[in-house]
Amino acid sequence: MAQQNAFNDALTRIGFNVDTTERIIDEGFDTLETLADLEETDIENMIKNARETRRALGANPPGDITFPFLPTKRLKAMRFWAAELKRTGPPLNNAGLFAGQVINTAVARYALDILRSELVEEETVDKPKDLSDLMKWEVFWEHGRLTWVGSMELLSAPYHMSFGIMPKLAQNITLRTMMTMMPG
Repeated sequence: MAQQNAFNDALTRIGFNVDTTERIIDEGFDTLETLADLEETDIENMIKNARETRRALGANPPGDITFPFLPTKRLKAMRFWAAELKRTGPPLNNAGLFAGQVINTAVARYALDILRSELVEEETVDKPKDLSDLMKWEVFWEHGRLTWVGSMELLSAPYHMSFGIMPKLAQNITLRTMMTMMPG
């Protein structure tokens, strides 16, 4: 019970009103341990479910349940912070620790994690599509040279740099070697 009270207080500290805090707890988000086991999409689905339930109640549903942007972002940061604590080992028995500078640090770390995951997603290299028509050779070559072959050059760079050689694979490659290097 003490953990639930501390969690309730933490939700109030991050900016949710009393009605919204009660709704979040009613949805099952009642301790840091529960929050740590969830994904960010679970929080988004909970908010969507709460909004749809209120919409179904009509024009004037009871209570003042709102999910403003900043408190929602802080709730997601709180989930990130709880998951990080769970991963690193400290106990998740005191939601009262999520206050003051810890909130600001958690929001900043959460934002950095989102940025990092977006950058990793952008760096994923697409395999070139099959060349089905020789009229599309130039597009095929440019896409392959700039993406797939370029990534192969970057992957092989440390090996070649250890010998003091950095070949320009994209410039010196022949069609036959490119076709044998391509998977699939």
